[in-house]
Amino acid sequence: MRRLWMIPAMLAVFGWALGCGGSTENATTDETAAKNGEPAGKANTAMNEAAATTEGAPTELASVVMNGKIGCGHCTFHIGETCALAMEAEDGTVYMLEAGDQQAALMDVRYDRPQVKVTGRVAEVDGQKVIYTDSVDLF
Repeated sequence: MRRLWMIPAMLAVFGWALGCGGSTENATTDETAAKNGEPAGKANTAMNEAAATTEGAPTELASVVMNGKIGCGHCTFHIGETCALAMEAEDGTVYMLEAGDQQAALMDVRYDRPQVKVTGRVAEVDGQKVIYTDSVDLF
C-alpha cells in the first residue's frame, strides 16, 4: 500500500521519456509561442529580424523553390528541443518550415516523410535555416 504513489510517478517518467514521439502539440508557431510564454506572432518578428541588415535597413529574403522530404525537426532531424515542422532538401540541408495555414496539416503527416515542393523565402534565424513558405505541395 505504501508504494502506490510510485505508480503515477513511474507513469509520468515513462510519458516524459516517450513525449516527442507522436506529439502534435506544437502544431503552429503561435501555439508554441503561447506554450513557452512568448507573445503570438513571434515567427513574423523572427522573419523581420532576419530580413534586416546590420545597419537596420530591410532587405529581401532569398526566394526559393525546392524539393525535399518533411519530417519532425526534433524527432527526425534532432534539431531543437521540441517537435517542429522541418524539411530535408535534396542536397541534405535541413530547413525549419513556417507554413502558415498549412502548418497544422503538415505537422499531422510529418512522420510519414512525404515528398514536398516548397516555395517561399529562406532566412537564417539563431543559426538555423528557416523557410517562410508561400506554398507546400505534397507529391
